[in-house]
Amino acid sequence: MENTNMEKAIEINIESWRKIGYPIPEAYKNWCIQHGRQDLLGEEYAPSAESGFSPLPSAHELAKILGVTLPADFVVESAEEPATEADMDAMIDLAIEQMARDFGVNIHEK
Repeated sequence: MENTNMEKAIEINIESWRKIGYPIPEAYKNWCIQHGRQDLLGEEYAPSAESGFSPLPSAHELAKILGVTLPADFVVESAEEPATEADMDAMIDLAIEQMARDFGVNIHEK
């Protein structure tokens, strides 16, 4: 089946399930997410209007997700703002260092 025909068929099936109140099968949800067609799934799956992507977690939320204890000197302008790429890099580095320390692994820098 050609990609545009398949996409149209998926769209029609999703509309049909919505009309009769059936849940959308996981396979269809996964296809929509993988192909950037969350708009077919409704509001709860649609990307945010501002960025086109789901909002990033704040630096503090990211630390919690990664299981990182932030050092006292870690500077975050606002706990509510999404983490920046630099924040994410710093958190990942911090998580690696903390896990290495917890497991007694010596990390050598190049």
